[in-house]
Amino acid sequence: QVSGIYEANRLSVKTTNLKTGIELRDAHLHKYLNSKKYSRVYMENIKIKDLNGTGLLAINGVKKKLKFKVQEKENELSTNFTIKLSDYNLKPKSFMGISTEKSAIVEIFVRKKDVLKK
Repeated sequence: QVSGIYEANRLSVKTTNLKTGIELRDAHLHKYLNSKKYSRVYMENIKIKDLNGTGLLAINGVKKKLKFKVQEKENELSTNFTIKLSDYNLKPKSFMGISTEKSAIVEIFVRKKDVLKK
Protein backbone atom coordinates (compact mmCIF):
# COMPACT_ATOMS: atom_id res chain seq x y z
CA GLN A 1 0.00 0.00 0.00
CA VAL A 2 1.12 3.55 -0.70
CA SER A 3 2.71 4.96 2.39
CA GLY A 4 3.91 8.49 2.76
CA ILE A 5 3.19 11.14 0.18
CA TYR A 6 3.70 11.03 -3.59
CA GLU A 7 4.03 14.30 -5.46
CA ALA A 8 4.58 15.33 -9.06
CA ASN A 9 4.85 18.83 -10.49
CA ARG A 10 3.34 17.81 -13.83
CA LEU A 11 2.35 14.70 -15.74
CA SER A 12 1.39 15.26 -19.36
CA VAL A 13 0.58 13.52 -22.61
CA LYS A 14 0.50 14.82 -26.16
CA THR A 15 -3.12 15.38 -27.10
CA THR A 16 -2.53 13.45 -30.34
CA ASN A 17 -1.35 10.42 -28.31
CA LEU A 18 -4.78 10.01 -26.71
CA LYS A 19 -6.45 6.91 -28.17
CA THR A 20 -10.02 5.61 -28.23
CA GLY A 21 -9.31 2.34 -30.03
CA ILE A 22 -10.81 3.51 -33.34
CA GLU A 23 -8.53 5.48 -35.67
CA LEU A 24 -11.23 7.72 -37.19
CA ARG A 25 -12.65 8.47 -33.75
CA ASP A 26 -9.10 9.32 -32.57
CA ALA A 27 -8.82 11.96 -35.32
CA HIS A 28 -12.17 13.46 -34.28
CA LEU A 29 -11.08 13.44 -30.62
CA HIS A 30 -7.84 15.29 -31.40
CA LYS A 31 -9.75 17.93 -33.37
CA TYR A 32 -12.40 18.19 -30.62
CA LEU A 33 -9.65 18.79 -28.03
CA ASN A 34 -8.11 21.56 -30.16
CA SER A 35 -4.82 19.65 -30.38
CA LYS A 36 -3.27 22.19 -32.75
CA LYS A 37 -3.71 24.97 -30.18
CA TYR A 38 -3.36 22.84 -27.02
CA SER A 39 -0.81 20.15 -27.84
CA ARG A 40 -0.82 18.60 -24.36
CA VAL A 41 -3.32 17.45 -21.75
CA TYR A 42 -1.76 17.55 -18.31
CA MET A 43 -2.24 17.35 -14.59
CA GLU A 44 -0.08 19.44 -12.30
CA ASN A 45 0.47 20.07 -8.61
CA ILE A 46 -0.32 16.42 -7.90
CA LYS A 47 -0.32 15.20 -4.32
CA ILE A 48 -1.26 11.69 -3.19
CA LYS A 49 -1.55 10.67 0.44
CA ASP A 50 -3.10 7.41 1.68
CA LEU A 51 -4.53 6.70 -1.81
CA ASN A 52 -6.34 10.07 -1.93
CA GLY A 53 -5.13 12.55 -4.54
CA THR A 54 -5.55 16.14 -5.67
CA GLY A 55 -4.31 17.97 -8.72
CA LEU A 56 -5.10 20.49 -11.45
CA LEU A 57 -6.29 18.92 -14.70
CA ALA A 58 -5.73 21.04 -17.83
CA ILE A 59 -7.70 20.32 -20.99
CA ASN A 60 -8.37 22.75 -23.84
CA GLY A 61 -6.57 25.55 -21.98
CA VAL A 62 -8.80 25.25 -18.89
CA LYS A 63 -7.51 24.10 -15.49
CA LYS A 64 -9.76 22.57 -12.84
CA LYS A 65 -8.85 21.28 -9.39
CA LEU A 66 -9.78 17.64 -8.84
CA LYS A 67 -9.90 15.14 -6.01
CA PHE A 68 -9.50 11.47 -6.89
CA LYS A 69 -8.96 8.03 -5.41
CA VAL A 70 -5.81 6.13 -6.36
CA GLN A 71 -5.45 2.40 -6.92
CA GLU A 72 -2.09 0.74 -6.47
CA LYS A 73 -0.48 -2.24 -8.20
CA GLU A 74 3.12 -3.43 -7.90
CA ASN A 75 4.83 -0.73 -9.97
CA GLU A 76 1.85 1.42 -10.94
CA LEU A 77 -0.56 3.98 -9.57
CA SER A 78 -3.84 4.54 -11.39
CA THR A 79 -7.01 6.55 -11.11
CA ASN A 80 -10.16 7.19 -13.07
CA PHE A 81 -12.75 9.90 -12.70
CA THR A 82 -15.52 11.55 -14.67
CA ILE A 83 -15.25 15.11 -15.93
CA LYS A 84 -17.98 17.36 -17.26
CA LEU A 85 -16.86 18.44 -20.74
CA SER A 86 -18.47 21.89 -20.49
CA ASP A 87 -16.15 22.61 -17.52
CA TYR A 88 -13.32 22.55 -20.09
CA ASN A 89 -15.15 24.64 -22.72
CA LEU A 90 -15.84 21.53 -24.80
CA LYS A 91 -19.26 21.62 -26.40
CA PRO A 92 -21.14 18.46 -27.39
CA LYS A 93 -20.91 17.64 -31.09
CA SER A 94 -23.70 16.11 -33.15
CA PHE A 95 -23.75 14.43 -36.56
CA MET A 96 -26.75 12.74 -38.14
CA GLY A 97 -28.54 12.48 -34.81
CA ILE A 98 -25.56 11.04 -32.94
CA SER A 99 -24.13 13.28 -30.23
CA THR A 100 -21.11 13.16 -27.99
CA GLU A 101 -21.64 12.64 -24.28
CA LYS A 102 -21.73 15.56 -21.84
CA SER A 103 -19.10 13.88 -19.69
CA ALA A 104 -16.02 11.71 -20.16
CA ILE A 105 -14.18 9.16 -18.07
CA VAL A 106 -10.50 9.97 -17.67
CA GLU A 107 -8.13 7.11 -16.85
CA ILE A 108 -4.55 7.76 -15.76
CA PHE A 109 -1.85 5.16 -15.27
CA VAL A 110 1.63 6.10 -14.07
CA ARG A 111 4.67 4.10 -13.02
CA LYS A 112 5.56 4.70 -9.40
CA LYS A 113 9.12 5.59 -10.37
CA ASP A 114 7.75 8.53 -12.43
CA VAL A 115 6.33 10.28 -9.37
CA LEU A 116 8.44 11.52 -6.52
CA LYS A 117 8.03 9.95 -3.11
CA LYS A 118 8.39 12.52 -0.38
